[in-house]
Amino acid sequence: MSFDEVKVSVTNLMGADGTAFVILMTELPQEPLTIAFQSMGSAQSDFDLTVDRVLNRKAFGQPIFGVPEHARPARRPQR
Repeated sequence: MSFDEVKVSVTNLMGADGTAFVILMTELPQEPLTIAFQSMGSAQSDFDLTVDRVLNRKAFGQPIFGVPEHARPARRPQR
Protein backbone atom coordinates (compact mmCIF):
# COMPACT_ATOMS: atom_id res chain seq x y z
CA MET A 1 0.00 0.00 0.00
CA SER A 2 1.31 3.39 -0.83
CA PHE A 3 -0.04 6.89 -0.83
CA ASP A 4 1.08 9.56 -3.27
CA GLU A 5 0.66 13.28 -2.69
CA VAL A 6 -1.09 12.88 0.66
CA LYS A 7 -1.00 15.93 2.89
CA VAL A 8 -0.49 15.32 6.61
CA SER A 9 -0.54 18.17 9.08
CA VAL A 10 2.57 18.77 11.14
CA THR A 11 0.69 17.91 14.35
CA ASN A 12 -0.06 14.40 13.01
CA LEU A 13 3.50 13.54 11.98
CA MET A 14 5.22 10.72 13.85
CA GLY A 15 8.84 11.74 14.17
CA ALA A 16 10.64 14.16 11.93
CA ASP A 17 9.62 14.61 8.30
CA GLY A 18 11.19 11.89 6.13
CA THR A 19 12.12 9.49 8.97
CA ALA A 20 9.19 7.05 8.60
CA PHE A 21 11.30 4.38 6.86
CA VAL A 22 13.94 4.47 9.59
CA ILE A 23 11.28 4.15 12.30
CA LEU A 24 9.61 1.29 10.40
CA MET A 25 12.88 -0.62 10.00
CA THR A 26 13.73 -0.32 13.71
CA GLU A 27 10.30 -1.58 14.85
CA LEU A 28 9.61 -4.22 12.18
CA PRO A 29 12.22 -6.82 13.31
CA GLN A 30 10.46 -7.11 16.69
CA GLU A 31 7.18 -8.19 15.08
CA PRO A 32 8.02 -11.90 14.42
CA LEU A 33 9.26 -12.29 17.99
CA THR A 34 6.06 -10.79 19.36
CA ILE A 35 3.96 -13.12 17.20
CA ALA A 36 6.03 -16.11 18.36
CA PHE A 37 5.51 -15.24 22.04
CA GLN A 38 1.77 -14.78 21.52
CA SER A 39 1.56 -18.12 19.69
CA MET A 40 3.45 -19.92 22.45
CA GLY A 41 1.15 -18.44 25.09
CA SER A 42 -1.92 -19.48 23.13
CA ALA A 43 -0.57 -23.01 22.61
CA GLN A 44 0.20 -23.35 26.33
CA SER A 45 -3.30 -22.20 27.22
CA ASP A 46 -4.83 -24.68 24.76
CA PHE A 47 -2.70 -27.48 26.20
CA ASP A 48 -3.68 -26.60 29.78
CA LEU A 49 -7.38 -26.55 28.86
CA THR A 50 -7.07 -29.91 27.07
CA VAL A 51 -5.31 -31.57 30.02
CA ASP A 52 -7.95 -30.20 32.40
CA ARG A 53 -10.73 -31.51 30.14
CA VAL A 54 -9.16 -34.96 29.81
CA LEU A 55 -8.53 -35.33 33.53
CA ASN A 56 -11.97 -34.10 34.63
CA ARG A 57 -14.34 -35.32 31.92
CA LYS A 58 -16.88 -37.92 32.95
CA ALA A 59 -18.97 -40.31 30.90
CA PHE A 60 -21.69 -42.45 32.45
CA GLY A 61 -20.71 -41.05 35.85
CA GLN A 62 -17.07 -42.19 35.65
CA PRO A 63 -13.94 -40.24 34.81
CA ILE A 64 -12.84 -41.07 31.29
CA PHE A 65 -9.15 -40.80 32.13
CA GLY A 66 -9.30 -43.79 34.47
CA VAL A 67 -11.07 -46.13 32.00
CA PRO A 68 -8.64 -48.95 31.10
CA GLU A 69 -9.30 -48.65 27.35
CA HIS A 70 -8.00 -45.10 27.43
CA ALA A 71 -5.16 -45.73 29.84
CA ARG A 72 -3.16 -48.03 27.58
CA PRO A 73 -1.15 -46.72 24.65
CA ALA A 74 -2.88 -46.65 21.28
CA ARG A 75 -1.97 -49.45 18.88
CA ARG A 76 -1.22 -48.94 15.22
CA PRO A 77 -3.69 -50.53 12.85
CA GLN A 78 -2.53 -53.66 11.07
CA ARG A 79 -1.92 -53.36 7.35
